[in-house]
Amino acid sequence: MTSLISQALWIYFYITLIGLIAVSVYGIVVRPNLLKKIIALSILGDTANTFIIFLGFRRGGAAVPIFPSIKPTPEELLWFKETAVDPLPQCLVITAIVI
Repeated sequence: MTSLISQALWIYFYITLIGLIAVSVYGIVVRPNLLKKIIALSILGDTANTFIIFLGFRRGGAAVPIFPSIKPTPEELLWFKETAVDPLPQCLVITAIVI
């Protein structure tokens, strides 16, 4: 039951992001006011960053992408591969925010 609710919640998140993208593209294309276009562009950038974060997130038991020891055993490497979160989307979003 919890898995079904969690899956429905993730679908809701993605539908909300797609709706925000549609509204912001509408604001950029249709609105004649420059200030409204800038606000819509800002919403589009924030939505894109949130979408990238959602793509990089691992559902379930997620671990920090740092090796647990200097010389990991094969079991630790397998556990790390299955549970570690991908750090690349996080780096891309931080770079986009700073720029």
